[in-house]
Amino acid sequence: MKKCLQYLADRISTNIWPGNLIKIISSYAKLLVGISFGLWLYGCLHEDFKNLTPPDNATFRVHGSISGLLIGDTLALQNNGGDTLNLIQTNPGALYFNFPTPLPINSVYNVTVSKQPVDKFCLTVNGGFGTVYNSHVYDVMIDCVSGPFSVGGFLFGLPPGSSVTLKYDFIDPVSGAGSFTGSIAGNAASWHAFSTQPFLKPNTTYSVLLASASANVVCSAIENNSGIIRFGNVDNLSFHCGKCGNGIIEAPETCDDANVVSGDGCSFTCQAELCGNGVLNTGENCDDANMVSGDGCSATCQTEGRYINPTSFEDATLQGWSADGLWHISQVRASTPGAYSMHYANALTNTYDTPGTANSGSLTSPITPVLSSKAQMTFEYFKFGKCLQGVSCVGFDKFYVEISVDKGLTWTFVEHLPEEHFSSVSHTTQLGAWAGSTIKIRFVFDTVNALQNNREGAYVDNIYIVP
Repeated sequence: MKKCLQYLADRISTNIWPGNLIKIISSYAKLLVGISFGLWLYGCLHEDFKNLTPPDNATFRVHGSISGLLIGDTLALQNNGGDTLNLIQTNPGALYFNFPTPLPINSVYNVTVSKQPVDKFCLTVNGGFGTVYNSHVYDVMIDCVSGPFSVGGFLFGLPPGSSVTLKYDFIDPVSGAGSFTGSIAGNAASWHAFSTQPFLKPNTTYSVLLASASANVVCSAIENNSGIIRFGNVDNLSFHCGKCGNGIIEAPETCDDANVVSGDGCSFTCQAELCGNGVLNTGENCDDANMVSGDGCSATCQTEGRYINPTSFEDATLQGWSADGLWHISQVRASTPGAYSMHYANALTNTYDTPGTANSGSLTSPITPVLSSKAQMTFEYFKFGKCLQGVSCVGFDKFYVEISVDKGLTWTFVEHLPEEHFSSVSHTTQLGAWAGSTIKIRFVFDTVNALQNNREGAYVDNIYIVP
């Protein structure tokens, strides 16, 4: 600084006064202003960089937008199963929201629709799950659809010249109950797509039954024939029809001896009447592929002695079984012709989602009698989770069977039960490896994690145990 002042004095003494002096002062004034601004900018940036990392006690909010609503529509959202927002659309366009409860750094958020609009269905399509880091969350997007939607599927094997009529029953969330019928004509194709007109709203409950069929046409039960319309068209109904008595075995026939007479080994509905073929036919309680009595299944395919009665839950009780987690008695799906089954899901939402947390539960049998080398368990199940049909859910949902020989103190894994999106499946678990023991059996459903659990879950029905 001393040298700078001496230089300034020398310049003043050797230059013309006052013009040059004014220029010199002006130059140094600009220099001082520049230096001051640089120091100020450095200080500001230094403080900003220090503030890029928020303090440990900082909190942030979750924001988002909803599209597809009309003025007057209402719905409710939840974050992590709580912090409920009751919303109403008051203006055209998107509806914006933010949850009132702030979240600390590194908190998980999970935005779900806890109450749907009356005639629309809303679904989180982006950013609904994540972790709060160092800023507010703004990218949650919810889309609502209003339809209209249709109900349909595929019919297989209906021969030319014949037809079937379906009866559709529905309960509209606004107008109430209604019904109508629709016919499907057979043709040379091996399958037929069918569908209603698209007039059904979201949240409509539907049920589809076979009302009538042409002479000697036999049809299987309609798979996936009931449910609730949510986010799109329903297109997964399916059933088979065949011409009984034409000498050609067509699903759902198991035989066809060119007549429609029962008592000759093939019934008037073209179902095999033979005990001992290893197939559980109408009128049989069991079929162990032989016609020998004394092994738990008699020579007439009726259960014997130590057989544990079939557990079908048709009296709406657990019938000696025990359940925990989300397992409960349900009427959403059941094996034909029953009305009840055990369902792993929240009874209110019909999904196995527990926002923000994983979950699991077991359905456990009573203790069996001593098992023989031919012991087995048969049951029917349906599973709709996060995996593709027929693929074991490795790393995602797990649905499996376990056995205990010490009254439930320890459990041994037996087998995984894969996804079956389109129909209930009859399954047999061999128990001969535990011959000479009494056991307990349990079905376990485990979500493994808290992600993508807004699925329908698993059902178990018609459990037969032959010791």
